[in-house]
Amino acid sequence: MWLNQYRGYRMATSFNGASTKKLRKFAEYENELVFQNIFNTLLNIALNEFEWEGLPDTCEGRFIEEILMFHPVACVVQDSEYNGFLSLPCTPASSLNIYYEHPIYKAISLNYNKKFMAMTEYNRDIIIKMSRGSDIKKVPMMGCIIYDNPVHYPMIFIIEYYARAIATTLRSIQVVQHQLKVPKIIATTEETKTSIQHSIDNVDSNTLAIYVEPAIKRALDQSLDMETGTKAENLTVLWDSLNNWYSQALTALGVNNLNTSDKKERLLTDEVESNDDFVQLNSAYRLDMREHFCDNFNAVFGTNVKCKLRHDFQEEAMIQNMQSTESQKQKTGQTKGSDSK
Repeated sequence: MWLNQYRGYRMATSFNGASTKKLRKFAEYENELVFQNIFNTLLNIALNEFEWEGLPDTCEGRFIEEILMFHPVACVVQDSEYNGFLSLPCTPASSLNIYYEHPIYKAISLNYNKKFMAMTEYNRDIIIKMSRGSDIKKVPMMGCIIYDNPVHYPMIFIIEYYARAIATTLRSIQVVQHQLKVPKIIATTEETKTSIQHSIDNVDSNTLAIYVEPAIKRALDQSLDMETGTKAENLTVLWDSLNNWYSQALTALGVNNLNTSDKKERLLTDEVESNDDFVQLNSAYRLDMREHFCDNFNAVFGTNVKCKLRHDFQEEAMIQNMQSTESQKQKTGQTKGSDSK
């Protein structure tokens, strides 16, 4: 799987027994599993955000998005050996020109490594003159480069950051839920540890009734314990934190946040619109980079390539806000009507 090149998935196989070492391994397994689930969820959202139209038959929009997710720049080059265009990762292969840009890039892939002139709408007629000092005349291939964002920062790092924050919060919720079932730290001896652990496992697995031998019951009664400080109120705080992290992650991806829609009804219209503006800006700057490539590629090669948002989240957000505002007006009218009576 191509994603394994970025992060190999370490899946544990068995955790029988209740030793401290195996319990720690199981906790590490659950930590990684939760992270993987959140990471892939956000990754799928980001990879599915844009839709390409009019690309050459030998290029695929899905592969372009995968390249831009993990690398700061991609390219579409015209290669006569393949009788068409190729969409590939690339890297700079020359010094800077007068616009502080690299006139020569190297398209790279499995068993592929070729230099090409990085053409744009404005440099196609002057690229040789503006690139003095480089060997651009020796480069026969032409192509155009694509950036995911203006600062050329791989989006995968942003996704990993939010995935870890969300996973950490979600695991904290799970730990608190478990601790609420047995909200004590139990002091044991080597003779009673296994028996007490089996009893706790039965509680943790939601067993309705727990049957133990009299000796185990006496061991539990005689064990010293202390409160862990875990309270049910902690769950409310953690769930609010989880929703906030999800909201920030989706905002960074340019996706309208539906998980906090119940809270939006209590926000002022200006506050909702301000947040929606931020959501739109985060999708717009990435779309702008793709549209800039389309302008360059169409001008250089005479094509009609387009890129757009796969789902118009901006329009959906506007509809949602209008519905929320209308709902607030109706509730306000009903309240005033009740007060007058």
